[in-house]
Amino acid sequence: MKIVVCIPTYNEAKNIKRLINQIFAHCNRHGFVDTWVLIIDDNSPDGTGDIVKQLQQEYSQLLLLERPKKMGLGSAYKAGFLKALSLKADIVCEMDADFSHDPSILPFFFRALQKYDSDLIIGSRRVKGGRVLNWGIHRKLISAGANLFAHFLLKLRTRDVTSGYRAIKADLLRKIHLKQLQTNGYAFQLELLYILEKKLKAETREIPITFVDRQFGKSKLGVKSIAEFLIELIRLRLFGSNVPLLK
Repeated sequence: MKIVVCIPTYNEAKNIKRLINQIFAHCNRHGFVDTWVLIIDDNSPDGTGDIVKQLQQEYSQLLLLERPKKMGLGSAYKAGFLKALSLKADIVCEMDADFSHDPSILPFFFRALQKYDSDLIIGSRRVKGGRVLNWGIHRKLISAGANLFAHFLLKLRTRDVTSGYRAIKADLLRKIHLKQLQTNGYAFQLELLYILEKKLKAETREIPITFVDRQFGKSKLGVKSIAEFLIELIRLRLFGSNVPLLK
């Protein structure tokens, strides 16, 4: 079973080496030895890409996709997914580079995909046992509001619709015309989940995680990202998704 973990980066020099080391250590320890890590770096001025290049001498299953400028989270994931599919991945993962997503949980995602015959595993802050650490009231309200509106307007089953910690069966992604996904920022998570749930009828399962706010670096969530999420939410409610499915 070939697994590709896609990690978008922009100015993650303080986190990236430790994160890569831990991903490979945890996956190998649990027997998932065909795990590949794909870093999608948007020309980080802090040298994130250079650190990854150095680590490639140690890890043969570490890949780097360099992009010329900062182009958005959704854009990075689309590029990463397409690369993962070209590598004939069986499972494709999303995760953040800032340790808000605990890499030790990855093997449990992979086992859950097998055990429950699910298509999509989501690391959830909004099921029993899930929680968030070090968030202020402002961030909590934004997250709660986003999930509330998504459930009310789109009738999604997933409780944590904004979670960016996911493991997806690659065959499901092969059915989506990824290049035609319309969002490039954080709203990508909503758009993709909508297609998976509503158009592909994916079997999803949420498992609890502890989400820890980043210790190093700066959060990329800003007013523009929030606005894009709301616009995408309304668009999907009014028009649905016109992204074509592939046979």
